[in-house]
Amino acid sequence: MKKLSYLIVLALILGLVFTGCSSLSNISQVPATEQSGVNYLTKGTEAEPAEFDLYAGQNMLVGKVLVWDDGTNLCLKYELSAEALADGWRLTETHWAVATDPNGIPQNNGNPTPGQFLYGDDNLRGVEFYQECIPFAEIGSGVECDDDLIIAAHAVVCKLSDDVWTECETAWGGDEDFPGANWATYFEYTIQCEIVPIEEPEICLGAGGGKTIGFWSNKNGQKILTDNWSAIQDSDVLSDLILAGLPNTNLTAPYLTSPGKVKDFLLKATAVVMRYMLAAQWLGMQFNVLVGDVDGESLVYLGDLNEDGIYDIEEFMSVDDVLDEVSSEWNGWNRTTQEYWKNILDDANNNLIFLVECP
Repeated sequence: MKKLSYLIVLALILGLVFTGCSSLSNISQVPATEQSGVNYLTKGTEAEPAEFDLYAGQNMLVGKVLVWDDGTNLCLKYELSAEALADGWRLTETHWAVATDPNGIPQNNGNPTPGQFLYGDDNLRGVEFYQECIPFAEIGSGVECDDDLIIAAHAVVCKLSDDVWTECETAWGGDEDFPGANWATYFEYTIQCEIVPIEEPEICLGAGGGKTIGFWSNKNGQKILTDNWSAIQDSDVLSDLILAGLPNTNLTAPYLTSPGKVKDFLLKATAVVMRYMLAAQWLGMQFNVLVGDVDGESLVYLGDLNEDGIYDIEEFMSVDDVLDEVSSEWNGWNRTTQEYWKNILDDANNNLIFLVECP
């Protein structure tokens, strides 16, 4: 595993201060050990978020949409209630959009169009919660503390009974009505920008421009892939052996030959074959780098490898090195190790584990 040099460590510790928004994960990142918690607390994070009701089928309260920020990144989390979970409801899709004005939310005759929302994941396969963070720069120029944001948070919840999805409902967060004929809603959130570090070193995690595999399989991601397809083909990513022999790929390289083939491959990825899900998350991050959304030299957190409960700089690796590590070593890994690296890429694609600069 490639590690940062002592000089880089010293420069980071003495010269830089980092912060950002971090993640809550229900999957440990380090094999056979429990992931330590984050090492800072912000007013308006998971500990004290803004809360908005999440209604399904217009009148059924199924959970909350939680929102917070750290002055640099905006984070949103869909969380189903204990009652909804006990009844078998799970999240299968999320779509959300943010703007500084209601007119900035994609709409058609006053009705919001979730298929055009930039964020979320429409391939969740039934989860209890979903979380994503984005940098303020993606919202618009001039966004700063105390500004009011308009957020439209759409979801699809489905009921699981005896391992079968028996019914599905559309869900929306908040209680402000759009002007159109349907019952879609939105809410307002005021940027807080407050942060209180609670332990040294001030090395924190946040967004780095990642897009999820759900994004790359929806029409917004497909358009970006189509626009950049020549560069993607020239990169040889689609001929990497990590894709060879997997379901929904060609028998010979290149193993995926069109954005449509990519969509089919990503939508059908499953952790039943852990290498398949690892390859899907790896491919999603490759796209993030190739189209310029993620800097390959940016650092991501690998987990509490020293088991000391703090962020140690040797526990970070560049995105490029993570991609190379997975590409070159996956064939010698057991399922547990494949899942560990899959989780790292999944969290990075969801903008949760990048090393970011402190205010």
